[in-house]
Amino acid sequence: MRHLSGPRLPGSLAASCVVVVAASMLVWTISASSATGSLPAPGSATQISTLIAQSHLIKTLPSSLVPALSSVGQDGFENYYPTTGPYGCVTETQCVFGDSHSSKTVVLYGDSHAAMWLSALIPAVTSAHERLVLFWFPFCPVANLEVWNPLTKSPNVLCDTERSKFTQMIHAMNPSLVVLADRTSGLRSFTNMPFSNAAWKTGEIQTIKALKVTSTRVAVIGDISIFSRDVGMCLAASPSNVQKCSVHNPSPKSDQHFASEKAAAGSEKVPYINPETWLCRTTCSPVVGNYVVFYDQTHVSVTYAAFLSGVFGKALKKLL
Repeated sequence: MRHLSGPRLPGSLAASCVVVVAASMLVWTISASSATGSLPAPGSATQISTLIAQSHLIKTLPSSLVPALSSVGQDGFENYYPTTGPYGCVTETQCVFGDSHSSKTVVLYGDSHAAMWLSALIPAVTSAHERLVLFWFPFCPVANLEVWNPLTKSPNVLCDTERSKFTQMIHAMNPSLVVLADRTSGLRSFTNMPFSNAAWKTGEIQTIKALKVTSTRVAVIGDISIFSRDVGMCLAASPSNVQKCSVHNPSPKSDQHFASEKAAAGSEKVPYINPETWLCRTTCSPVVGNYVVFYDQTHVSVTYAAFLSGVFGKALKKLL
């Protein structure tokens, strides 16, 4: 996982959408005042579905690329929301969004794959007049598993400690909803071996059980396919061959536990939100419409997540 430093960027600014029909392919062109200085208006479910269905046909980078190619690597959550990085959100007051004065709280809990959905969730939580509190810690999935730290090349002994601390803080806050999201691809056990699907499901169930009480609902956002190389760098090297940077869905080059997360949610009868339907079909294109979907190899860009805020909001509406 990569963390970048940079200035705080301006807040949301509604973008305009115009429909362009060319070569029998339906494309929405989204204009913005600057490549990274504003976030787009939410797309409709129909619009997103159409763009995803056509995304594998994109060969050349759109001239109106958002964010601009030179800014792709800066379109991460820590640049829009500086309190979130680079070492996680570890207190109740560090990363608070939405209606900060509300008596009702929604918790977003996980690793960086939770933090990357902030721009998708903040509008819905704000509209519901609730506050959103983010808890995340690097390389530590919410699933109750002992994991390997790829940076230190040793067991990540902090995960169990942080997971226990987060659980206690969440219970003390008595939120109306806890949304879980984490990376399942490529993580290793204490012995530096891949996790089995059964182990991941068991670990996820244990966390759901630990958080789900009468006054608190739990929902799970599923994981996403990751790319084989840094998206911005790949697009810069292949501007006329965009699909050279695409990846199959799911990627055959990384182990992942999408089905285990979904099965755990089903076992505990909690809602499961599958973001892959808004990102990929059988192929994940790095560009959808004129958006760069990922800002690095493993994280959805803040810009594209904001574009998904409408469909995420609809998915959460019954829970807020």
